[in-house]
Amino acid sequence: MPILYEPLYRTVPVNEWELGLLSLPCLERLRYTKQMGLVHLIFLGAMHTRLEHSIGAMHLAGKIAASIDSNSAMPISTNNSVSIARIAALFHDVGHIPFSHATEQLLMRLQGITHERLSVKIVEENRDRITRYCRGIIDEEGVERIKAIILHNSTAETKYLEEVISGTIDADRLDYLRRDAYYTGLAVGLMNVELLILYLCKVHFGSQTRLAVRSEGLSDVASLLIARDLNYAGIVFRSDVRGVNASLLRAMEILVGDNVEELERIAKLTDDDVLRRMRAKSKTDNVLAFLLRTFNERQLLQHIPSQEPISWEKLARLNAELYSVLAKKKEAVDSAKDEAERSKQFKDLYSFLFQVRHRIEEAILAKVGCRHVLTDIPPPPKIQELDSLVVVKGRPKLLRSQYSALAGIEESTKKRWTLLAFTEPAKAKVENCRVFEKCVEDCSLKGLR
Repeated sequence: MPILYEPLYRTVPVNEWELGLLSLPCLERLRYTKQMGLVHLIFLGAMHTRLEHSIGAMHLAGKIAASIDSNSAMPISTNNSVSIARIAALFHDVGHIPFSHATEQLLMRLQGITHERLSVKIVEENRDRITRYCRGIIDEEGVERIKAIILHNSTAETKYLEEVISGTIDADRLDYLRRDAYYTGLAVGLMNVELLILYLCKVHFGSQTRLAVRSEGLSDVASLLIARDLNYAGIVFRSDVRGVNASLLRAMEILVGDNVEELERIAKLTDDDVLRRMRAKSKTDNVLAFLLRTFNERQLLQHIPSQEPISWEKLARLNAELYSVLAKKKEAVDSAKDEAERSKQFKDLYSFLFQVRHRIEEAILAKVGCRHVLTDIPPPPKIQELDSLVVVKGRPKLLRSQYSALAGIEESTKKRWTLLAFTEPAKAKVENCRVFEKCVEDCSLKGLR
């Protein structure tokens, strides 16, 4: 059996047909797409790629599926479910556009889709190759199951298999938390993944068959949630990380404009391909030229500091209308009944965020006198992890009802949601904080779609 060597798991055994899949151009592209965009400008070691993560997720998905099999009175390995879980994990991120999550807002604003929808499209485009490489393992029905898993559209009976890849305790999360911690050098992914996997099982919950953890693994689930919270605190919500990502998103917005066809072309490229296109366009675009200089010379934009950050709760006080509209638009996304409606609501939410960002930036530019301002407005916060299932005395229960201490994680994540503004270091002064707050407070939604 072929073996892949990598730093987290040391050795990752793969089948011959999985090795064949790894030669597909769509997966090979991930070798040149960084997991964390340009965050290596802050954490020197954060150069790992989407391919490394995809292989790691595949490795863990196989282990989780096998563990569920051994812990269940009804084995799941029939119909090649373990193999399907591994392949679904391998392809789950294949639709990420260059620079991954840093630029995904552009995808959602222009096309109303996430990278999962693109992943499913790519799986469909490679259907013949997948069934040929995996002859006797994955058939036409198996490809459909893989697509349903990636798109969170599995049947009630196989919902647990979808949650192996993307749920609350899943292969994706277990890999990226450890991998990001390893490459950034931050001790935020410390958990016993192997032990946690041993406690996973499947249960009937309502009308669905769901992934759950036995009560013996409760402390390991807590470690996972704490690791995720520390990941958000130490990496995702760091102001300098958000500044780099906001600059990268703006650079991509300048490059693509509102051209959906151009975005579709760019989605097939690598990070370096896009940077080359940005350099070419920067010859005629001063803002793009400035943003590229901040990357090349590591003269990163800094956030305007404040005594009290503009949190989700503070936004409600500063601009109740903006707060209310954001919450309603996010609720509309979450409650969408089908893909067409969800796509429409995605476009609506991210087009609104785009317009609000630009309106606040224009107001700050007029009052502060700086040359460049970027704002970062995250979507409204939503915490899903506490909806994990834990088996207590033979019955599945929501984790939030069994481990009250973890409620603090939900609260801390909400508090980390902040609206930030970034500008040149010389203008990122405390005295400009009130100007920023005033611009948010006075931001009129009149005329916004």
